[in-house]
Amino acid sequence: MCAISPNVLEFEKLTQPRPQRKAAGDDGLRTIVMPKNGLFASCDFWPLVCRPRHKILIFAPLISLLIGCGGGEDFSKPPTQIQNQLTKAGASPADPRGDNTETAIAADAAPPQNSPAPDAVVAPAATPAADAVATTNGEVPAVIATPAEAAAPETTPSPATPGPAESTSGDSPEVMTASGKSAEDIAAKKAANSNNSVGGNAGGLLGSLKSDAAKKQAASAANPASDSETPQVTTRFGRMAMSRLQWLELVSQLTRQFFVASTPNGNSLAGSTGERSFELVDTRLDLLSQTRTPGTRQAGISPTPIHISVSGLPGIINSLELTHDGLQVLLGTTDGRLLVRSTASKVDWDLFARDLSLFQDEHRRTARLSDKALVVIRCLPNDQILTIDAHGVCAFWKVNDVVLPVTPIQEMTIEQAQAAEGETVIVKPISSFPVSGFEILSITIDEKLELGAIVTSAEEVAVFRTATGELLQTLKADLFAETQPVCVDFIAAGTEIIVGLADGRILRRALTGATAVSGTNDQGETVDYDLVFIPDLQDPLSSITSIRALPNSPTICFGTADGTIVRFDMVQKKIQQVKKRHAAAVTNFLMTPHGVLSVASDRQAQLFHLPLTPPTGNPSSEFTFQLPLDKSLTAVVVDDSSQSDPAALVPKLTRPSSPRVADEAVDVDPSLAGIRPTDSALALYAHQLRSAEEPAQQLALRQQILRHRGENSLADSLGTESAEAPDGPPLRTGEMTTQLQFGADNWSRVLLSIADDGTTVAAQHRASSDQPDQQTLAKALSLFDLTTGTALRHWTQPVPTQSLNLNSPHHILLPTPAATRFWLPTGFAARDLLQPISASAISADTNTAIIGRMGMTGIVSPLLTRLSLIDRSETSGMELFEAMITAAAFTNAGDRLMIGTRERDQVRLLELDPVTLSLHQEVLREPMDGRIPDIDEDLSQPAKSGTVLIQLSPTDKFMLTWGHYTGGSQLRLWKRNKSGWPHEDVIVIKATDANPDFDAIDQPVTFVNGQDSRLAIVTADGLMIVSTKKGEVEKVIPIPSVTGHRPPCVFSPDGKWLLMGDGDGTVWAASLVSLDRKPLKFAAHNGPIAGLAMSRNGRYLATIGEHNHLRGWRIDGFLKR
Repeated sequence: MCAISPNVLEFEKLTQPRPQRKAAGDDGLRTIVMPKNGLFASCDFWPLVCRPRHKILIFAPLISLLIGCGGGEDFSKPPTQIQNQLTKAGASPADPRGDNTETAIAADAAPPQNSPAPDAVVAPAATPAADAVATTNGEVPAVIATPAEAAAPETTPSPATPGPAESTSGDSPEVMTASGKSAEDIAAKKAANSNNSVGGNAGGLLGSLKSDAAKKQAASAANPASDSETPQVTTRFGRMAMSRLQWLELVSQLTRQFFVASTPNGNSLAGSTGERSFELVDTRLDLLSQTRTPGTRQAGISPTPIHISVSGLPGIINSLELTHDGLQVLLGTTDGRLLVRSTASKVDWDLFARDLSLFQDEHRRTARLSDKALVVIRCLPNDQILTIDAHGVCAFWKVNDVVLPVTPIQEMTIEQAQAAEGETVIVKPISSFPVSGFEILSITIDEKLELGAIVTSAEEVAVFRTATGELLQTLKADLFAETQPVCVDFIAAGTEIIVGLADGRILRRALTGATAVSGTNDQGETVDYDLVFIPDLQDPLSSITSIRALPNSPTICFGTADGTIVRFDMVQKKIQQVKKRHAAAVTNFLMTPHGVLSVASDRQAQLFHLPLTPPTGNPSSEFTFQLPLDKSLTAVVVDDSSQSDPAALVPKLTRPSSPRVADEAVDVDPSLAGIRPTDSALALYAHQLRSAEEPAQQLALRQQILRHRGENSLADSLGTESAEAPDGPPLRTGEMTTQLQFGADNWSRVLLSIADDGTTVAAQHRASSDQPDQQTLAKALSLFDLTTGTALRHWTQPVPTQSLNLNSPHHILLPTPAATRFWLPTGFAARDLLQPISASAISADTNTAIIGRMGMTGIVSPLLTRLSLIDRSETSGMELFEAMITAAAFTNAGDRLMIGTRERDQVRLLELDPVTLSLHQEVLREPMDGRIPDIDEDLSQPAKSGTVLIQLSPTDKFMLTWGHYTGGSQLRLWKRNKSGWPHEDVIVIKATDANPDFDAIDQPVTFVNGQDSRLAIVTADGLMIVSTKKGEVEKVIPIPSVTGHRPPCVFSPDGKWLLMGDGDGTVWAASLVSLDRKPLKFAAHNGPIAGLAMSRNGRYLATIGEHNHLRGWRIDGFLKR
C-alpha cells in the first residue's frame, strides 16, 4: 500500500465514541486531515474540499498519484498501539462478547518522549446501541479514550514483530478487533464459555468494572513492555458479569422461595416457621378491597392480617405450597412425603372447626412421592401438582392421587383416632422428566395455564405442557446471549418468552415452532432474540430475579436481587416506574384482583399498584405484610475456586442438626391451646357431636361421651324425660364451667339463648368488646352442650350483639342484628363485609330470617334480605337511597313484615310482603333532620334514628313501637283496622320514664298472658303495666337493683312471668297475671347471676353466675305452681 508523508497527512487516534453505530467494515481508527497551506492553498475549489466529508474522497487518490508509493508508514501491519494489544491478547481472560457488552480497553501505547502520560478519560455511559463504537468485525467495545496522540515521527517505522493474529508466512492477516483479538480467538473463547458454566469463571466483581489482579499480572507477563497499572479488559454483561461465589449466593436466595407459598388472589400466604411447623397468613385482601369500595360504611378501614400457626408435623418441611383455593397447605418433607394440612381462618371459622381440621389431617393418609427430599411443589391447572425432588426428577401428579382425602369425622373409628399418624401410600406420577442443576431458581405458568417453565442453576430453561407434563424443549445459556437465565414469563399467547438474566438484562425470544424473534447482537449480526431491557453501565449489577407480564398489556414488572421493582413498557422500551420496595431479592409477583403483590426472599410481601378507586381516581395506599420467619433455615455457600471439582460447590438450605430451643413456645397458636381433650377417644366423640345434625345421632353421641367417662346411669336416663314436668322446684339438666371475666367497675349482662330441648346454650358476654385485654375465650361467642359439659363452638371474632337466637332445628345461631350467621354443624361464620347489618327478625315458625342493612353513601342499594333457614336461599329487595333499616318484626301470622327506616330527611314505618319484600302500606312518614347513625352507634340510645323497636300483639291487632323522633323518645300504640294502621288512632304512652331498659333484658316488651289487653315493659323505673284500651299506665312495680345495676331479666314466652336474678344467686319469678302474688324463687348459684334465658317453648331456663358456672333447668313445672 502507498504511504503518505507525515507533512501532508496527520493521523489522529479516535478519542470519543461516535453518536451513531458505524457500519461493519468502517474501522473508525484513523482520520485524514488536510492542511490549508502548501500545494492547494490558492485553489478555487478549496472551500469544497475542505469539508471533512470530502477530504478522503478527493485528496487521498490524488496525492497517491502525485507522490507515488514508497516511504512512510507501512499499513500492511497494525499500528504500534494495536500491535501491543495483539501481543498480550492471548493472556487476557476476558472476552468482550454478548449483546451490548461494554468492555474497558486500556490505552496501551506509551506517550511520545517529552510528553506527559495522559490521564484516562472514561467516555460517558449511554445505551450501547447508540453510543458504542463498531470495530472492524462488528464488536462493540466501550472505549476508555485518551487525548489525541502527537504526530508520529517522520522516520519510517520498522516492521512490527508478528503478533498472535499475524501470519508469518505471508498469507493475508486475519481481521482484528480494536481489542487485539482475532475472529479465531473470539470463536475459541465462546466455545470455551459454552462448555464452562459460570461456576468455572471468576468473572467481574458485582456492579462495577474492576480489573482482576491476577489477570493484570498474566497480561504483564505476556507483554513486559506494557504498563502494569493499565486496566485490563473486564465484562459488564454476559456469564462473566458475576463471580462464582456471587452466583451461588444468588441461587441460595432464590431457593428460599419454595419455603413460602401464596394463593393466586393473594388472600392467603404461608411459610415454614421451623422444622415441623408453618404459619398461614390471612391477608384479608378481599375485605380490604370491599372496605375501599365507594360509599361503604367501613371505607378507609385497613383490616389486620390474621396469623394461624400449625406445629408438630410428622416430617421435616423441605418445600411448601398452597392450593389455589387456599383451603389446603401442601408440605414436601425431607423423606419425600407430601403432607396435607387444611386451613381455617379465625375470621370465618370457630376454634373447634380449626382443631377438627388439624385432628383429621393428623390421621390423614400420606402419599410418598420420592425417596429423596421434595424441593419444589407447585399446583397446576387441571387438578394436577408438579414436584421436583433432590434427584432432579420433575414429576406430575393427579391431585386426587396425592392429596388423599381425610376420613369424615362421623366415619372415623377409635382405632384411627388413637393412631400416632395416618398410613403412608406410594403413588405413581402421570409423567416425569429430569431437570439438570442442583437447585431450582424459578417456576412459571403462562397466563392461559397451558405452558410452564423451570429455570435451574444449570443455566437451563425447561418448557413443558401443563396438561400432560410433556417436556417440550430445553433452552440453554447459549440461547440467552451466553448469560445465565434466572426467571421467565410467557408472552404473545405463549409463543414467546421473556427471560430475566443474571447480568440484569431482559431477553425476548420465540419458542420452537413460533415465528422467530429478530435482533442484533454486539457484533452487528442478526440473531434470533431481542434484548428488551439493558441497564445503564453506571448502575450496579443486579440480577433480574422475578418477572411478570401484565395481562393484555405490553407492560412488564420485574424485580431484582437488591429488592428493586421496575415497571417497564416493552414496546417503547421505556421505564415507567422504579422503586426499591424490598431489602432482599424479589422472588415472586402475583397479579391479584386487588393489585400487584410482590414477595421477597426476606419474606416480606407488598401490595402496590392497587386499582384506582372511583370517583376520586386516586391510587389506593400500599400495604406491607410480614410473612413468618424460619430461623432454622441456614444457607451454606462455599467458594471452591481452589478445588478441582466444580460440582463440589453446592449451596444448600439446611437445618441445624440439633432441634431448636423452645420450638413449641414459638409455634403453638395460643387460641387453640387446651381446647382438645388429651384423651383421643373423647376428642373424637366431641368432634362428632359438634358435627351431628340428626337428634338421634346427637343423643347416641352424648351417651357415648357419658359412658366413656363412667357416668352410665346418666347416659341411660337420657331420652327418657317426660313431656310434662312434675310440679316442684326446677330440675337441673346440666352444667359446665365457662371462662368469662367480670369487672367490678364495668358490669354487663351475659347474653344467653337456650335450645328448645334444653341441651345446648349459646352465650356471649356483652362487655367483651370493651375489654381488649381479656383472654380469647372470654371474648368468644360460645355454644355449650350442658348434658355432657362439652364446649361445642368458640367464635372469637367480635360481633355487635343485642340478643342471641339459637335455632337448633335449622342448626344456626343468629345474633341481633344478624351481622354474622353462625352455622352450628360446621362452625362457619358467614359475614356480610360490604353492607353492615343494622336490624333483623325471625318469623314465628323460625323458618325465615329478615336482615336489614345500612345503605351506601350516594348509592341506591337494597336494604332488606330474606334468608330461608330451610334451604339457605336469599332474596334481596327494597332499594333506597342513603337509608338504613332501624327495626324489623314479623306479624305472628307471618303474613306481614313491619319495617322501620331512617332516610336522609325523614323516618318511615312500612308494612311489607315478607316473601316479595314489596310495599303494602306506608304507615308513617315523619320529617327528621340530622344524620343517619353510624354502624357502631347503639340505636337504643337517644338519637334521631326513628323506630327501633316493634312488638305485635298475639292477634296482630295491636302494635307497640318505640323510637327516637324529633319530639324525643316515644312509646306509640297502634290499632289495626280493615284499611291498615291509621295514623289518627295512634296513642302516645306518656310516662315519666317509659324508655325500655335493654341493659337488663333482650326483649323488654311483652303482651301479658298472651292477650292484647295489657302490655308489660321493663324500664329504668321498674316493671310498667300499660292498658292497650286506654293507652295508660296502670301500675309500676319497682325492681330492686343489684350492686348498682338492674338485675338480668327475661319474660316467659307466654307472657305470664318475669324472671329475675339477684346478687345472691337466687332466681325470682314475678307473676304478670296476678301482680299482687308473692314471687316464686329458687337458688340457682352461689353468687350474683349475670344472665338468664328461656327456651321458646317455655320449658327450659339457662342461668349463668359470675363464678362462671353455666346451668340448665327444667322450669315449666316450677312455674305451674
